[in-house]
Amino acid sequence: MASVRIAGLSAVLVMLSLHQGSAQVQSSVSAALPSLGEKEPAKAGSSEDGIYCRPPQPLTDSRLAGPKVCKPIKEWNALHASGMDVDPHGDIKPIQNLDELKNH
Repeated sequence: MASVRIAGLSAVLVMLSLHQGSAQVQSSVSAALPSLGEKEPAKAGSSEDGIYCRPPQPLTDSRLAGPKVCKPIKEWNALHASGMDVDPHGDIKPIQNLDELKNH
């Protein structure tokens, strides 16, 4: 009976030592960040030839943000020169109370 206990005990010790040996195996994880997109390459000519994408703007009536708006730089400049801009919803509207926004 004692020899069975010793054999059983030695089997348990062997299993434990194997378990500890496998626990020492190390693995490494490397994370790669996703690409956030490349800027459009500069075209020959003026600096107004590119496209500007305005990031989504926070909406006042929602927890969500509005759409990302992409337009040629010439079109953005023409909008601003005529007193217009794109609101957070993506609609073209007149610029209002610009002086009040600058003071706050």
